[in-house]
Amino acid sequence: MPCPRADMSTARLLRPAGLACRHGLPMEAVGRAWALLRQWAITGWPSFGVVLLELITRKKAKYGDNSLPLDFVKCCKEEANGRNLYDRDILPGDDAQAHRHMEMECLDRIGALAVRCLKEDVDERPTMAEVLDELKQVKAIASGGSSGSVAS
Repeated sequence: MPCPRADMSTARLLRPAGLACRHGLPMEAVGRAWALLRQWAITGWPSFGVVLLELITRKKAKYGDNSLPLDFVKCCKEEANGRNLYDRDILPGDDAQAHRHMEMECLDRIGALAVRCLKEDVDERPTMAEVLDELKQVKAIASGGSSGSVAS
C-alpha cells in the first residue's frame, strides 16, 4: 500500500477548519491525526511520525536546509522534549495552570509518539494498536480526562 503522504502539509490539515489558534492544541487536530492513523500500513510509520511532527511544529519535513525529523529527535535527546520546536501559535497561553499543563502534556505525548514512529529499527516502532491507544489517551487528556483514562 503506498504511503498517503502526498500533500499532507500542516497548513492543509489545520487551516481549512481555522484551527491554528493560540488556545492550545485543538481537539480537531488530534482527531485528524487519529484519522490519518487508519490510512497507514506498518511500513508507513516513519511517514506518520513526520506528519505528527508537522502538526505540532507547523514546519514541513524539510524546512530550509533542515530536516524536521532529525532536528526534533536531536532536540528531544538534548532537552528531553521537543518544546523548542512546537508551533508557538498552538502552545498553551498563560491562562489556568492546570489547563496549560494538560495541553503541554498532549503536545509532549504526540512528539514522543512521533519519535517512536521514526525509529530505524522496525521492532522498536510502536504497533498500530499502541499508536491508536496513545492517540486515544491524548484525546482523553485533551477532553479534560486523565492520562490514565481512554475514550473510545
